[in-house]
Amino acid sequence: MTANPSTLSKSDSLTIQQLFDPENAPVAPAPTIDSNLPADPHITDGDVLARLKAAEVAAISSLESQPPSAEPKDRPRIIPVDSDENQKTRAFDEAFEKLSVIVAKHGNYASARNNRAQLLRWRYGDHETLVQPSRPQSGTGKAAAAEGIAMALEDLDTAISLASPTTLSSAISPPQAKLLAQAWTQRGAIFWTAAKDLRSYNKSHDQTVHIVTEEHRDWDTNRFEEEASRCFFLGGNYGNEVAKALAVHANPYARLCSGIVKEAMKREGVPT
Repeated sequence: MTANPSTLSKSDSLTIQQLFDPENAPVAPAPTIDSNLPADPHITDGDVLARLKAAEVAAISSLESQPPSAEPKDRPRIIPVDSDENQKTRAFDEAFEKLSVIVAKHGNYASARNNRAQLLRWRYGDHETLVQPSRPQSGTGKAAAAEGIAMALEDLDTAISLASPTTLSSAISPPQAKLLAQAWTQRGAIFWTAAKDLRSYNKSHDQTVHIVTEEHRDWDTNRFEEEASRCFFLGGNYGNEVAKALAVHANPYARLCSGIVKEAMKREGVPT
């Protein structure tokens, strides 16, 4: 017997819609933005901050004309001295060294860490970095990618810790919000790609999967997707619209619950 849609009250329908349809779920309170606050909570000297920003721009300026590097391969190649790959490698090395100097001298400057993480992702990509088909051999391109993604995650974690408000109700500056949006979104992208890699490797039973960071060794595909969704949600909450849209797409349980409930309501003749 098909249920009468009218048996669900308006309140019940709204509750079900908000509980099981991620796209209609309540929105978390937006962070409090105060343009009167210092751009960086840890570096309040305007002259010092200006010099650091200028140093960051100088560090990454050489990358503007360079396309992202191809993911490193373990098979050795003979590369001409003047090749595009060598130019990209030199540009990366130069930018990495400059950003690392800033981080070493000003460890509480979150922006340099966020940019260094982005630089590492530019060099090594996200695919087959955190999750690799096998343990990388020392000295290979995959080993370098593993070290790079581990450093990128560490930099992002530190940047987020430095830039985050001290309490949920604490205000932050517009540059802080922008940095947090970028850092959380970058973190989400790494975990989302790791989930896709792990799912792909699990389908190939002849492959031995290796997760390069110790703290993520026992994570499965759903755990990576959950963390990616959480990161995207926070990136979106701080202002990144792309991350906001990806937050629902990346959440395995939200997708599952939404699909189950919508199908059940459809079978019972309840409009969705």
